[in-house]
Formats: sequence, structure tokens, C-alpha cells
Amino acid sequence: MTHVEGRVDPIDDLDIIETELMLADLESLEKRVSNLEKRAKGGDKESATTLRLVNLALAELNAGRPARLAKVPADDERAWRMLQLLTTKPALYVSNGRRGLGGAR
Repeated sequence: MTHVEGRVDPIDDLDIIETELMLADLESLEKRVSNLEKRAKGGDKESATTLRLVNLALAELNAGRPARLAKVPADDERAWRMLQLLTTKPALYVSNGRRGLGGAR
């Protein structure tokens, strides 16, 4: 099997995947904003909370960081999970390469 980039670089692959996930989250959140703003202005408290959290996530994503790095208040954690963002999922990266092990090759 040939790698898409024609070379194997797990660090670059990780960056590409993370970027694609962030872009997907950005698109998803941006589609929600208008409707949430309308409902929040109408007095819907749940929509106001969701809008606040969407804006928190958008701030992280627009800064080039995954949403999992946002500082979410403890009382908003359930609503935060309900956003179902790809970049809020826990991440574990494992590589069998030697890059980054004190220069060992």
C-alpha cells in the first residue's frame, strides 16, 4: 500500500488528521450559530448556554487548537459533551517510530 503523501511521517500524518477533524468541527459549529442566536434571543436558556459553549469551541478551533483544550466550567460539562465535537474526544497517539527518542535512529 502506498502512502497518500508518498512518504511515511507519523507526525505529519497526525497533524493532517487533527487539522481535518478541527475543520469538520468548525463547519459543524458554524452551521449551528445562526439558529442558536435566534433561539437564545427569544429567551431559550438552553440555547443561550449552547451558544456560549459553541463560541468557546470556535475560539479554540479558530486559534488552530482542538476543542478539547477549551476551559469548560464544571457545570457545563454535560452540555459540552452534547456538542459531540470530534476534537473533544480523548486522544492517544502511539507510533512505533524512533523519532523524538533522544535522537536514536
